Amino acid sequence: PTWSWQSRTALGVCGAALATTKTNVIVGCPYSSTSAQWAGRVVALDQAGAVAWEVQGDMQGGGMGTSLAVMPELNLVAVGSPGYRGGISKQMATGAVLLLNASTGAEVLRSVSKAVKEQFGKALTAQGSTLWVGVPGSNISRIFPAAGRVDEMLVQRSSVAGQHMMIRRRSLKAALPEPFSNFGLTLVAIPAGGVAVASPTTAEERGSVHVFSAGGVQQGHHHGQGVHGRFGAALVASGTTLLVGAPKESVQEDKSVHDG
Repeated sequence: PTWSWQSRTALGVCGAALATTKTNVIVGCPYSSTSAQWAGRVVALDQAGAVAWEVQGDMQGGGMGTSLAVMPELNLVAVGSPGYRGGISKQMATGAVLLLNASTGAEVLRSVSKAVKEQFGKALTAQGSTLWVGVPGSNISRIFPAAGRVDEMLVQRSSVAGQHMMIRRRSLKAALPEPFSNFGLTLVAIPAGGVAVASPTTAEERGSVHVFSAGGVQQGHHHGQGVHGRFGAALVASGTTLLVGAPKESVQEDKSVHDG
């Protein structure tokens, strides 16, 4: 490798999330306990592998750095902190998304959920000024706990210099929600516009992937074939191709079984 970097903080799980800007590699360390136990942190490394800036989480158990998304047009890095406690009592995790200046790491905006256990910010993806936020623990109703949703946000610079606004355009949900399907656990922006959203734990963990247009209209829906396969656990979009990972799907060949 050209260079390598290793965290000196034990059990920080650095590298659990990665993103790149024009000049830096952004590293998520969601279990870092430098400032508070499992508060998390985000580290930016320059082209030589040196630390350009570093931001510590400020909430015990917040898991800041679980997810990352870069918004180059706005010079921002979006950071998910799904364990952040933002309710009235601040005793239960609700989730939060932070917007950081990509050049300095300075926080410019924080959006905090107040709904208990919904894991707001568990997954993130962005395109232009649109930020999609995975909320896989969201309860649609009592009969659909943890069915999940995705919030589509518009991020804009405000009239006040150096400040930004994040406005929710719409919420995306599965056409046929299922309890504990965790819709929004993984996301990826589609280059031509829109977003792909996965529910890896739906239907006996077969998993499913839902494709939405830039206008929020569902255009496709694909199910995994094998029980416990977790179809949609990883997503990558390249041009018009969507690659879907199913890490626990078993394929039987000549009486031998292969996973993935």
